[in-house]
Amino acid sequence: MNRNVLLFYSFIVMTLSVFAFNADAKTQKTSELTRKEVFNLVNEAYTHFCEKRSSLETCSIESPYTFNYQFFNMDQDAENELITSVNFTHHLGIFCVFDVINGKYKMIYHDSRHVTGWDFNHTYPLKGHTIFKLHTSTGGIGVEVHSDLLFYVQNQKFVIAWEGITQESDFTAYPGRTVPFTQKECTYEIRRKTLVLNYRCKINRQDPATYHSIDKTPITTIKKFQFKNTKFAQSTAKMLTQLFRKS
Repeated sequence: MNRNVLLFYSFIVMTLSVFAFNADAKTQKTSELTRKEVFNLVNEAYTHFCEKRSSLETCSIESPYTFNYQFFNMDQDAENELITSVNFTHHLGIFCVFDVINGKYKMIYHDSRHVTGWDFNHTYPLKGHTIFKLHTSTGGIGVEVHSDLLFYVQNQKFVIAWEGITQESDFTAYPGRTVPFTQKECTYEIRRKTLVLNYRCKINRQDPATYHSIDKTPITTIKKFQFKNTKFAQSTAKMLTQLFRKS
């Protein structure tokens, strides 16, 4: 191999190495935010929520909040999205999503949600989208609701594909209550080939005076959701309600 050929290959290798380094640097640049910088970013983007919570003496990264965040590439572009949650109490919190726009992280979605967890390593590939899952909770005195939210990010937009309750209970006790206590447990599964989400709930009711079951058999409801355009829409077929014997 002559000297000119060797120089040519050396030039190619050096060029590719520099390109790879710059590409890594570009991806890493916006992911180098510290925990405090991410917290301040959320505070500034979410209409300065710190100043609005006057009941707290201080509002900073050291405040007694449950503050979580994660950088994750959700739309397969050159930059990672930034997912954040700040939980104030058992059922109150805020959830924000940021994407890189013109070289800086800017908020593309926010909501008053108490996010209890996420796992972005387990996803649902569906019709060209990568569906991610969030676990949320809400409620009040005697009431507690846990839900799952399925979403994806496309063209710097946060899209909710589906949201459903996984657990719900209402045991609010007050004098003269006649409305039954209720406890609901729900599961769902996605059929990727048919783009159908099956949603099944079992409901138990109890007498508020005796705490005894009212129904001899628990009530089970089944709903079907078809993925159309951007989200799962409930099927036009009527909801099925069935009665199952207790085991």
